[in-house]
Amino acid sequence: MYWLVYVYAGAEILSLLVNLRHYVPAIKRKLKAKIWRQYVDLLVLMALGLALQLPAIFGSGLMAGEGMWMYFTNNSDGLMHVGFIQALAQEFPAVRPEIDIPLSDYHYWSDLVMAQLVRLGVPALNLFCQFIPVILSVATTGLVYAVGREITGSKKAARWVTLVNLVASEGAFWLTFFFAQHHGWAMATFDNGADQFLNMPAVFAKWMFWGGWVLWDKMWRSKSLRAGWWLTILAIVLPMFKVYWWILLMSGWAAVLVSDICFGARRERENVHKICTKCIQNVINNKWQYLAWLVALAGGWWLLSGVMTSGGQTFVWSPWVWAKVLLSNDHLAWDEWALRQQMYASSGFGWHAAKDYVLMIVVGVWYVFGARLLAWVVSKKSVQLLQRHNLVFLLVPAVVWAIFGFNVMQAKGDLNTFNFFIIAGVAMNIVLGVNLAAWSQRKIGLVAAVAVLVLFLPRTGRNWYYYISETMSTSEKSSTFYSRERWSLLSQLRAATRWQDVVLVYPENQDLRHASVVPALAARKTYLSDQDILRTHTIDYSEKEARAGEVFRAAGGQGIIERARELGVSKIYVEAVDLMELARAHDGQAVVWPEEAVVASSEAGVIIDVER
Repeated sequence: MYWLVYVYAGAEILSLLVNLRHYVPAIKRKLKAKIWRQYVDLLVLMALGLALQLPAIFGSGLMAGEGMWMYFTNNSDGLMHVGFIQALAQEFPAVRPEIDIPLSDYHYWSDLVMAQLVRLGVPALNLFCQFIPVILSVATTGLVYAVGREITGSKKAARWVTLVNLVASEGAFWLTFFFAQHHGWAMATFDNGADQFLNMPAVFAKWMFWGGWVLWDKMWRSKSLRAGWWLTILAIVLPMFKVYWWILLMSGWAAVLVSDICFGARRERENVHKICTKCIQNVINNKWQYLAWLVALAGGWWLLSGVMTSGGQTFVWSPWVWAKVLLSNDHLAWDEWALRQQMYASSGFGWHAAKDYVLMIVVGVWYVFGARLLAWVVSKKSVQLLQRHNLVFLLVPAVVWAIFGFNVMQAKGDLNTFNFFIIAGVAMNIVLGVNLAAWSQRKIGLVAAVAVLVLFLPRTGRNWYYYISETMSTSEKSSTFYSRERWSLLSQLRAATRWQDVVLVYPENQDLRHASVVPALAARKTYLSDQDILRTHTIDYSEKEARAGEVFRAAGGQGIIERARELGVSKIYVEAVDLMELARAHDGQAVVWPEEAVVASSEAGVIIDVER
């Protein structure tokens, strides 16, 4: 069925050519009228987005000099997604290539989108690290600008909303600067403007959320049934890109439906019968929107049921756990506050303990959201630009999910609940951008708007500088280097195997435990690798790890091959560092492989054919 990809691509190209006669005259007219001058602000914002967002990812996967580097989280999560892309390009439904089990418990639809391009011949690694980031950076900035202008009807508001979404960051810098006497650059960040591409599924999902929001607004204002059903389809598939953005879309939609009933019935508050009648009438008047929401909820939940185990989506109540963590030694290190809390715990919770508890909450909320909190300073002009239903759509979920994020942990995944802060922060970004547009109409308001941006810039600018400096240096603090010899060995492994083959790797290799090296760079399935990711995704690999360990404890190369056959693998991939480990484990005796079984051998390692 892979040929359908070519049919689809051909149909798109044919459609473009057929309609080109309509596009060309319009383009000529606009160029002649120099209409591009009206969009200089958008072009500048797109350039700013590219400059801010690409340093974190663009340098990864580029072969230069003696090899290539994989930087930052691209060396773990990034390679995992490239491995998924390679798997999805080969078959669908696909398997998790690190452990050869069905790929059914992760948000992989963004990888599925990219896999279609890989089937057309685009290299997966370069697609993920270079091509898609450029396309999505420009497209997302353009979409945010377009949606901001469509919703508010104001070009100024569109500029401010886009700018805030590019540079927004948390308030950690100012807390550490004023209270802890250091800059705290290594502290946790929440959706920093320069970190856009460190979570690729979130980029796709955020893009879909913006599109879903403008569809929802059109449906709500013009009662467009067409917009409602397109929104429903988008909402159904959104969980498979990133569930948190589906939560934001669905909860904002629900908040408006509920508020519409409440606002509609507020004048009838003295008569219960009239209140109920008015509520029922509101539901009847908006029946298609309620039906669309129910269909989107049911469809999204059905898809969501397949990913509920990913990351341990079971929440445990833990009051203000994030605020307490942010005051700990790993972050703000306010020892005096911690000591006072211990004293209060032993002597009873009184007035002073309550004040410190409130201080903890204030610090935690500012740390996470920073200047975004000014989104709540809504003026009359802001209400005119956004309208009440959009304010409800954005701010009610922001409050709900911020409170939820502060007070729960995941049973497996610990503080992965920071994703609730991200969606709440982006909702606040939109309102804050509109507020800044409203304020900037006066000189003093313009000064205040610029001051808000200044609050964001130190953290965002520092992260941007960090990504550039690390990429240009030879430091391995947050990166892994892949030599040309290692790359060549992986290429030979790919050439010597088919997709159906399963490769056995040494289970104690730290690089292979940390990243999907073979699935991503050789496009082959492994019996077991990338255990760090599997653990965070709550996948039990203990039995496979034990059996793989038994294989490499066999005596000599022939013994390892014989045991490997029992696992049903086709090839053994052993890197040079693993050969040294095996020699130490066998009393200093190097492993001798049967000559006829050696597929490839170099200073990077060996590839052994188990089936010969």
